[in-house]
This record gives sequence, C-alpha cells and structure tokens, in this order.
Amino acid sequence: MARIVCGFFALLGWPLLALGADCARLDTRAKDADWHSPWIGEVVGQGRAHFHSAPSSACRIAGKFIIPGDRVSIYSEYEGWSQIMYPAGDEEDAGVWVHSERLRIISRPDEGPRL
Repeated sequence: MARIVCGFFALLGWPLLALGADCARLDTRAKDADWHSPWIGEVVGQGRAHFHSAPSSACRIAGKFIIPGDRVSIYSEYEGWSQIMYPAGDEEDAGVWVHSERLRIISRPDEGPRL
C-alpha cells in the first residue's frame, strides 16, 4: 500500500512542483549566467510572445506580451530564454524573459548591424 501511495504522489507531485517553480530564485540564477551589453532584437514568429518573470514556462506573467515586429533590448540568455527590456508607453518592462526562438538579433555592440 505504501508503494501505491508513494507512486501516486510521485506521479502527481512532480508536475505540481514544476508549476510552483521558485521564479525569483531561478531569475536570479539565470541573470548571472550570461549577462552582456544589450543587443537589439526584433520579435519574430506568429502571435504573442508572452513575458515570464524567470526563464520557465511556469513563470508566465499574465497579460504581458510583445508581438512580431516589436523591438527589444536583450541582456542575457539562459537555456533557450532571453532576458529583455521593452519600453511600452509610460512604463518599461525590464528584466522579463521570453523564449529566445521568438527573437531575431538585429545588432550587437561588438559586431554592428546584422541585416
């Protein structure tokens, strides 16, 4: 019986733990991984590119996103995610994360334009 209960929690518990990710801790660790001078990027692909508070699908920020054609500053990469800053009207979303595949790098300070 104990094995059945442990197996049940193992099957159900791990996905729940993943959804309850410690976004703040992950964000701090990821920011330190590959910080660089800002690159300029453009959103590509289809539809909204949602913001995340850390580089994890479990850390999505409700109601915050960018769309294809928007330009962003890219500060860091971590396991398929990019940390960006996006100025939007009166406010600025800084330090948010989006999937790197949704960005095309336009220029890097050390390389010049990549058109």
